[in-house]
Amino acid sequence: MDTSASTPAASVVIPLFNRVELTAACWESLVAHTGTAEVEVVFVDNGSADGTAAFLRGVAGSAALPVTVLTNADNQGFAKACNQGARAARGGVVVFLNNDTVVHENWLAPLAAELADHPETGVAGAKLLYPDGTVQHAGVCVNRWNIPYHVFLGAAPDDPLVSGRRAFPMVTGACMAVRREEFLALGGFDEGYVNGHEDVDLCLRYAEAGLRSVYRPDSVVTHHESQSEGRMAHCRANTQRTLDRWLDRLVQDDFNYDFPESERLIASDPLSIVLKIPAEDKRAAPPPATLRAEGLARELCRRGHRVRIHAVPDWDRTMDGCDLVLAVPGPRRYVPKPGPPCALLTDGTRDGASGAGYAAALSLADPFTRRDFDEFETSLRALARAGGCS
Repeated sequence: MDTSASTPAASVVIPLFNRVELTAACWESLVAHTGTAEVEVVFVDNGSADGTAAFLRGVAGSAALPVTVLTNADNQGFAKACNQGARAARGGVVVFLNNDTVVHENWLAPLAAELADHPETGVAGAKLLYPDGTVQHAGVCVNRWNIPYHVFLGAAPDDPLVSGRRAFPMVTGACMAVRREEFLALGGFDEGYVNGHEDVDLCLRYAEAGLRSVYRPDSVVTHHESQSEGRMAHCRANTQRTLDRWLDRLVQDDFNYDFPESERLIASDPLSIVLKIPAEDKRAAPPPATLRAEGLARELCRRGHRVRIHAVPDWDRTMDGCDLVLAVPGPRRYVPKPGPPCALLTDGTRDGASGAGYAAALSLADPFTRRDFDEFETSLRALARAGGCS
């Protein structure tokens, strides 16, 4: 049922299964805080057995916002329902919104503006808060174990780390805006996932197409999280599907966000650096070499460079686009390979003899001062210009 003949600028697609009380609270917040007739709401009911059908009949007949209701005989899951809603949507922008959310004032405008003003952005995500006001989502990145996670989970809502617009590898599908035609051209959500990881996979496909996922802290939504029945039932299968498809892309990068975006410098000639660390078991407590590498990676990222960390299980990963390899000493010795120059990182207490086979042995005090790092950065640039290992 479509209550409006005009073409909306944006369509809010809400997949749902039961929990009518959550859907009602979500709808009330949309009516209170969306504030424009250029928005339609598309509800996709996955065969709810509670009072959802009656509630949807009531809102479809209201004049608050244009509403379309799609009804499935059974639970088709998040991905299929969202794709169904996107195909039925009439807006140029589609916002996927969980029914266990409550939107805040002016929540939609930043998401729509991100897509309108930044053609390089493919997906725009909101700041999601728990009911107690702490952060549930402010961007998704990859941890030491190559698993995507909510890096700022539990942060204060005004923490500087969650207060700036920035690009992430992924944003959550609980509140996510896309351009409808791009989304459909990419195939929509992968329906092989069942209520989990659909957003991770989608953002990585956007990245593969050269489009970014961007977090907008000025779009704020409260999220009750994981309220759908069976939400975690397919967690293991979903995770494995993601690892099978994207393992080469899932490389630790959380250190790249461990400072406010306002502190990131714009390097005139940024380097792409791979750190090879001697950690054998990525799930064990991190050894000093790992912590040192993460601190080094954080400072390099702050200065505008691009960094990847490869533990021992990842040493054979591709190094496409890499300008320089840094090997961190430890019980397992990384053997330089043909390609970009490879230097041994020292702390000033070792001599270069232990770096035999490396292009150089570069010293950096631990802990380092700003002057130490300036000199170290100059050495990195010189080594990168000198060329690769044979």
